[in-house]
Amino acid sequence: MRFTLPPTPCLLALLLCSMGSAAQAGDPLRYRLGDGNTPPALYSIQIRADEGDTTETHSGRVELRVVGTGTQGTRVNLGNPNLMRKTQAKPRADGRPMLVLPGPSRIPFGPRGLAKGHEITLDDLGNPVNERGGDPLPYALGTIASLIFEPYPEKPAEQWTRANPTAITITEIGFPFPARMISPPPPPFGVPGRRGFDADGERLNAREATKIQVQKTDKTNPGLLTLKKEYSLETLEKEGDGPRLELALVGPTVVEVKTGLPVDIKLEGTLITRKANTTVKLPLIVSLHRLNEGELKAEKDAQAKAAEAAKVAAEKLRAPLTMEERAEILKELASGEKFKLPQLLQKLEQKTPANPDTEIAAALAKVLTNGEGFAKGSAARALEKWATQDQANLLAAQLDQKDPFVTPPCMKALGRLKATQYAPRLAANLGELSLRAAAREALVLMGPDAEEAVIPMIENPDQFTRAEVCEVLGAIGTEASVPALLYRSNKDESFLVKNRAKDAMEKINKRNGPK
Repeated sequence: MRFTLPPTPCLLALLLCSMGSAAQAGDPLRYRLGDGNTPPALYSIQIRADEGDTTETHSGRVELRVVGTGTQGTRVNLGNPNLMRKTQAKPRADGRPMLVLPGPSRIPFGPRGLAKGHEITLDDLGNPVNERGGDPLPYALGTIASLIFEPYPEKPAEQWTRANPTAITITEIGFPFPARMISPPPPPFGVPGRRGFDADGERLNAREATKIQVQKTDKTNPGLLTLKKEYSLETLEKEGDGPRLELALVGPTVVEVKTGLPVDIKLEGTLITRKANTTVKLPLIVSLHRLNEGELKAEKDAQAKAAEAAKVAAEKLRAPLTMEERAEILKELASGEKFKLPQLLQKLEQKTPANPDTEIAAALAKVLTNGEGFAKGSAARALEKWATQDQANLLAAQLDQKDPFVTPPCMKALGRLKATQYAPRLAANLGELSLRAAAREALVLMGPDAEEAVIPMIENPDQFTRAEVCEVLGAIGTEASVPALLYRSNKDESFLVKNRAKDAMEKINKRNGPK
């Protein structure tokens, strides 16, 4: 079973104090998040569930960015909130490895797909004025926003409690296997705009309670304050000797006084579900950590290093074949060994020859002629870079096949070779939805020499084909295209075609001068 939290934001409490270096007695608790120039904060989130033989972990990063301030409050965006799931088997008592088999779906975000970000406007007490988007978490833990923002009392207090009625919705989903999840309900039970609600789901009324205690200020760092959070959630519906679902969490939250944002959070507790005389207890650990300057620098350095390594690897793949590699590839292609063929073809797909290579092109042509399935498509993609004029007729023969894996790269190869004798056949394929993009690219590669073959296609009865023709003529057309484009810009029944024709004429006039 997988759940997302009830709608009201009440998971983790934050003590948000004034801008001083340390909390002062009597200071009200307020969010002081700065403005749109405030540097973003990057958080790492980890949720661990003990499922008996396995441990399931959901982890990831989220960026908190202050968008701006206004009369309604501070607008905050939580970006890139999607978490990755990992299931790991626990060691067996006898030391043997345990096989983890596929089980029920563990989609952690709700039945409507992955989270797409969350933008919230908060007043100075931390109450959401409005919201857009959502970032639901598994196991009835709420949203990422509720890990960071919690409304706090109007007056200073060493301890406070809060209780709210709420509701949760149990939803059946079927990807990739049936599972049960709880997603936030719509108004009046939830916050408008939050994602994940299924109107056909079973809604359960529930109550939640929060207790927060101020524990201590860090003596080594008076800018930090530790709070203790106790949170409980229970459905009103009973099952056996208890609520159908209940969640209890407790743990510390370390808050940076200057900004009011959490630095470290660790909550531990149990999610209990009861159904048909069966009780399941799921131990949970919820952690959130804000990366400090040193950690941010280390992560940035690691990303730069990974990017450089990827660049070097890509350059190595694209590097011209050495004489030894070329000889080996020709030998293996001539041998006809099907086992090695996929690796050879993939290598040639990634390489771009410095000069035409008639021997390799001829060897690839044989695979295209005699190959099947993957080999035929891979050979076509390799010929997109390696084909010479000797293969033009063979490439053109593939146009009639209209194979979505073979024909497009053959079209692009003809365009690279500027085989304009086949331009009319390429232009005709502007009317084929699956081949349209490749035909356009090939004709653009041919340049103005293909214009004469393209212009008649502007009379095609399909408006999308005519629009595509306008795109091509905008890229390669000369003054010869202007009359047909001018007519379409004024008389075509499709607004799409009219606009594309006008755009094409502007490009031609800019390139060739107005006529």
